[in-house]
Amino acid sequence: MKKFSVLALAAAAAFIGTAEASFWMNASGSHNSDADLSGAQGDVSISTYNIVGGYDFVTVGYKRTDYDFSSSSSDWYDSLNYLYVDLHHNFALNDTFGVFGGLTLASGFEDDFHFDDNYSISPRAGISISFTDRITGFAGAYAQFNEVDNKYLPILGVKIGNDSERGLSGSIAYPATRINYRFNSMLALEGTFLTIKDLYQLSDDSSKLKKGYVFEEGYGVSGGVVLTPLKGMSVRAGIQSYFDREYTYYDHGGNERSSVDVDPSVGFYANLSYGF
Repeated sequence: MKKFSVLALAAAAAFIGTAEASFWMNASGSHNSDADLSGAQGDVSISTYNIVGGYDFVTVGYKRTDYDFSSSSSDWYDSLNYLYVDLHHNFALNDTFGVFGGLTLASGFEDDFHFDDNYSISPRAGISISFTDRITGFAGAYAQFNEVDNKYLPILGVKIGNDSERGLSGSIAYPATRINYRFNSMLALEGTFLTIKDLYQLSDDSSKLKKGYVFEEGYGVSGGVVLTPLKGMSVRAGIQSYFDREYTYYDHGGNERSSVDVDPSVGFYANLSYGF
């Protein structure tokens, strides 16, 4: 079974890092309109809410995803939850070379929390090379260990400048890519390649699969405006589209039982972050 969480993105994002403050918080929400289901009846709209906070080398986050199915035969859950704690640090060896590492503990679940069943432990490590003052390359490896199956993933990319600088910045990377273009201290535009790879355990009395698992995998793009009204504060808003989204279901023993595809959909997102 291929299973690894959205924290695969954090493996790269923790090194790329956009927060310059020691303490920061980020709240966001998104909604994608009704999209037809393939492999099940009806359609579904999906809303996601995130709250994340961090201080120095520690990040704590919670994500809730709400589903509105139009057909009762496909209405397997109302919402899914994801909790995680991430420890990370970068070390400069000299002016050119550095190393980075991190460890994530996470749990995805519907209603019933069984960490011995739905845990994930995800270490990562890598090296960075500063080519110029604005361009840094990085490479490393990420792994996730969980009750169902383990997953291994490379980390590879290039970081360009900082989001607070005028002009082009961001990262062209795997598994996370984001580009930012700042016009002035107040206004910037951003584009992001969206990736979802999350594992959840269904509830003990799930109508679909008791204590089973659902693996959500999706890809999309988003683009929007970034406003910086105050130092340390950013407001982001824009549109997004998922062009490929699939849900694969497994029983408690880890055997694949079925899968459902969601047709392309369009939606919007909003994000507020503050650090000091």
